[in-house]
Amino acid sequence: MRKRVLLFEPLPADQKAFRDAVHTCEFNVELIIAGTLTETMAYLSGAEFFRDRESFPLPDFCVVNVNDINGVGFSLLRWIRADVALHTMKVLAFAERSQASTQQAYDLPFDAVLLKPFSPADLLNAFDLALQSVPLPG
Repeated sequence: MRKRVLLFEPLPADQKAFRDAVHTCEFNVELIIAGTLTETMAYLSGAEFFRDRESFPLPDFCVVNVNDINGVGFSLLRWIRADVALHTMKVLAFAERSQASTQQAYDLPFDAVLLKPFSPADLLNAFDLALQSVPLPG
C-alpha cells in the first residue's frame, strides 16, 4: 500500500529538491506538500478545505522544515505532539547541516533528522526509519 508523506517546506526550491529526491529513490509514496504553517495544520486537523478525510486522509508521517528564523517548524512539532489525535505521528526534521537548529532538532522529540543537503541514500534511510514503525493497514 502506498504511504502518504506530508512535507512542510516553505521554500519552493526545497520543495522541488525533496520531490525530485523522492522520485529518484522510487518510493511508493504520495507526497503532499504544504508551504505554510496554516495549510499544514489545516490538513492535519481536517479543517476547512481538507475536511473530507476520504479526499485528504492523514499522512503516515510528516517531514518538517525546522530552519526558519521564526521557529515555525518547531512550533508545528509541538502542536502535533500536543494534539491527542496526532501525538503519535512520526515526524522527521528537515534541517540545514550548518544551522544551530540542527542540534535543537536532535534535542526535540523528532523521530528522525534529515540534514540538507541530502543524498537519495540519506532520504532512503530517513524514510525507512519512519516507515519501520508505521503499522501496515489491516
